[in-house]
Amino acid sequence: MPLVTLTSDFGYQDHYAAVVKARVLQYCPNATIVDISHGIEPFNIAQGVLHALKAAYPVFPPDSVHIFAVQGSQAVDKHIAFRWKGHYFVGSDNGFAGLLAEADIEQCVEIKATFGQAATFLAQILYAPAAAKLAQEISLQEIGHPAPIPQKLIARQPRVTEKQIIGHVISVDHYGNLVTSITKETFTQQRRTRRFEIRFARESIYNLHTHYTQVEPGDCVCVFNSPVIVRNCY
Repeated sequence: MPLVTLTSDFGYQDHYAAVVKARVLQYCPNATIVDISHGIEPFNIAQGVLHALKAAYPVFPPDSVHIFAVQGSQAVDKHIAFRWKGHYFVGSDNGFAGLLAEADIEQCVEIKATFGQAATFLAQILYAPAAAKLAQEISLQEIGHPAPIPQKLIARQPRVTEKQIIGHVISVDHYGNLVTSITKETFTQQRRTRRFEIRFARESIYNLHTHYTQVEPGDCVCVFNSPVIVRNCY
């Protein structure tokens, strides 16, 4: 079953996402298209990768194709498709590949473009056809030519000292949760057996919880995201 996902900053009130899906279906009529999110903050590549794409893609079947349509605020004239951990990804060479992949990417090509520099809706005219071809098991080499290592965008890392961890808010989700850059591994390693205090705005919290209902309504709560669980399906 050809499976294509779409992550973008298109929003939900306009026609953009529907047009990209229609374009995929023109080339691959039997494709299943899944929306990861269209609520990414405009031009926020880090949010699109770290909060949406990177969290979701591992639960999809191997050989799934993922369109990343967040362009960033700077003009980019190179567009890529690559394979990483058994999946295919398509988008601009704007740094998203470096945020997604922890190490060198397995295979990467620059997508062949047949339009001039005036093109603006790249997800429709370039990414969707490339993704549809990959979903039909057409090789990377047939949709582009070998490309050097993609541009890398470095995520803001927590600042760790002997006595504190200073993180950053990556995203505010639909429920109003502040999603930070502090991972459970970093916190556990730094905390060891010591007591701790979590500070943000004017709030101070002295306990971690495993569910929102463990505090009184209206109180602040700190939890770690549920891990992505990947299982083989037969």
